Amino acid sequence: MPRRAKPPRLWLEEREGRESKWVILDAGRKISTGIDRADADGAARALQEYIESKYTPSGSSNPAAVSIAEVLESYLRLHVPDLGEQANPRRHVRDLVEWWAGKTVADVKGKSCREYFEWRKTRAAYGAKGDTTASRDLATLRAAIRLWHKEHTLSMVPVVSIPEPSDPRDEWLTRDQVAHLLRVVRNRPKSAHLARLILIGVYSGTRSGAILSLRWMPSTDGGWIDLEHDLMYRRGRGKSETKKRTPPVRIHARLLPHLRRWREEDVARGITHVIHFNQRPVKKLRNSWDSAREIANFDQHFVLHSFRHTATTWMLQAGVPIWEVSGYVGMSVKTIEKVYGHHCPDYQNKAASAIAPKRVPRRSFARMIGE
Repeated sequence: MPRRAKPPRLWLEEREGRESKWVILDAGRKISTGIDRADADGAARALQEYIESKYTPSGSSNPAAVSIAEVLESYLRLHVPDLGEQANPRRHVRDLVEWWAGKTVADVKGKSCREYFEWRKTRAAYGAKGDTTASRDLATLRAAIRLWHKEHTLSMVPVVSIPEPSDPRDEWLTRDQVAHLLRVVRNRPKSAHLARLILIGVYSGTRSGAILSLRWMPSTDGGWIDLEHDLMYRRGRGKSETKKRTPPVRIHARLLPHLRRWREEDVARGITHVIHFNQRPVKKLRNSWDSAREIANFDQHFVLHSFRHTATTWMLQAGVPIWEVSGYVGMSVKTIEKVYGHHCPDYQNKAASAIAPKRVPRRSFARMIGE
């Protein structure tokens, strides 16, 4: 049986005496991107642009004639430009393209979806939560097929079977743990910028990606801090809202003094981004966070998203109503009730304190059984 052809993929070419570059491997060919080792995100974009230029949508309505690759390419071309940075599905598409290479829409069945689910779990950064990533990948595939059907009217729309992921993470840190982590990062010159992200995270519940894009002045491609009105805008001007909601938020009283001090320091040095390293904006946290977590003796279950969990948990423990927490952190009431509801001070109080009456009057009992 012939070996299945691999889809276009990235490869880091090591070159003796010269800087390593990312290249694209496709059917025995090597296509140079000209991108250095450090710019992995740029290399991923180059790969996606190559894939988009290679596949020409057929526009067919026959599921057996439409490849998964062209369905996903069409989805990226038509749908992704309307999404914000925090909801970009390109990372899900990369693994979908690799596994479904050579397959068509007609191949999407319950068995193939379950096989992908198991395969994808093994590639997740955090194995215990690989099922969540796999489920999101399949949700992206389902959305792509539905969009193709909307554009070309498939004669048969397959059901993308998405296994239920495990319970969502809700790891949160105590105030003592946050204080310990802050001491660790402040004592390490190369991790000092993490202190800002931690404080903003635990006092606003903002996602790490949105925090990294914050600026000291209004922006079109990222949020900004408005200290004149004590507000934090989590997305840039003109950016449309997504399912990962990023509403403006009133700045916490304990965070305000830090922000004012940071802005004064940064403005004097001509720095526009709130989170920066060597006076340059930080696009993604890698080694600094891993090192700080290791020194603080936190296991891998604590991730950057744990600061969002921490903010939500602290507010509920303080007795803030769920609907108000929902608006503050940009999370649905349903999600907060499901994942964090047990942190409320009055959680199941009535049920836990209820005591059955010593005796039920005969008349009341007779009325209960319908006599």
